[in-house]
Amino acid sequence: MMVMADSEGNILEHPELEMLGASGRFHRPPLAGEVIPIPVGTDLYVLPGRRPVGQDPGTGKRRVIHSYDGRPVFAVSAFLPPAYTSHLWTAFLAESDAPVLPLYAYTCLGWDPTAEGFVTTAVRVDADPRQDLENFPADGTEDVKAAEAVRAHPDNRLIGHLAHCCTTYRCPAARNLFLSRYEAPLPTSRACNSRCVGCISLQEDSCVPATQDRIGFRPTVEEIVEVAVPHLETVAGGVVSFGQGCEGEPLLRADLIGEAVARVRKSVPGGTVNINTNGSRPEAVASLADAGVNSLRVTLASADPATYHAYHQPVGYTF
Repeated sequence: MMVMADSEGNILEHPELEMLGASGRFHRPPLAGEVIPIPVGTDLYVLPGRRPVGQDPGTGKRRVIHSYDGRPVFAVSAFLPPAYTSHLWTAFLAESDAPVLPLYAYTCLGWDPTAEGFVTTAVRVDADPRQDLENFPADGTEDVKAAEAVRAHPDNRLIGHLAHCCTTYRCPAARNLFLSRYEAPLPTSRACNSRCVGCISLQEDSCVPATQDRIGFRPTVEEIVEVAVPHLETVAGGVVSFGQGCEGEPLLRADLIGEAVARVRKSVPGGTVNINTNGSRPEAVASLADAGVNSLRVTLASADPATYHAYHQPVGYTF
């Protein structure tokens, strides 16, 4: 069933209309295989200035709801935890004065009256549990450990930056660093040679607010090593990763990363050193592999060249 929210944020089930989702500029009902119960860690967002759209089960026609029971109502969305990919976005009709929203993935949300629970339209695409939010402690252990790390390394700006990511943005990767498990982030680059439409750390000349701050300094080799070595030494199957959501393109800092990784490998020959990258500088990838990087993820919004260029807007390289 379709859901909606009043001006106080109370979420209501519409008694008659079925849920619709948005695919591009079109609205459609979800397919049976696209609907799942909302995963643990899902956030529910009211979308101001946007009226919910549902489907009349009798006629199959779309209906826009402006008010219910004498109260104005607004669309509601699901923001999924990591490891899930959306099938459909939230179906709504925006008012002319609707405020611009931050860059989140506003996924279709509905209500299953039989199971008496919220449902969404998504599929799990990553089985790894490293960022499953139900596995994080509820007592703020990682915040305490982040504060301890900052006190122990007052001159390490990278530790301070990651502590901010942990405590303010609740970044799962930063939280895992201070919980001494899984994959730890190593942001290094302020610059980027892509101008991705949906960049979450920098929006220039745009009314769309970025969801987090980009790193504002170039870490030193020592600062990187001081984060990476203890993590790889103490975490079984540990991973450290360059190219995080709070930075630009790490291949633009290949010299710095290569020197840091070479230093890390002198202390810890095992473990995984990963780089998340747009893949724009293959020669830099080769040098980093020589230094000890042994894992690579390439960002690719589309395998269609025209769509790739429209989204990534590459500077100095092409699809």
